[in-house]
Amino acid sequence: MKSAIERRMEIANLVGVRGKVSVGDLAEYFGVSGATIRTDLRFLESMGHIVRSNGYVILNKGVIANFSAEPRSRKETVVVGH
Repeated sequence: MKSAIERRMEIANLVGVRGKVSVGDLAEYFGVSGATIRTDLRFLESMGHIVRSNGYVILNKGVIANFSAEPRSRKETVVVGH
């Protein structure tokens, strides 16, 4: 069985790939209870990675924009700093 951290990382990845996923599908996929998945989702939502809505989970698109912009900003900062 996966650790909570591994499961949460994979949940975020699955949501990103599929677009939206139900709690039931995630519970079945990981072989854990719906309560365990809901705990994982509360954590991911508190971190801003996902948005929960009516039994489904979707990726927070603002997070993706930050991921896309982050490497460029760091690279520019490193280049300008040297």
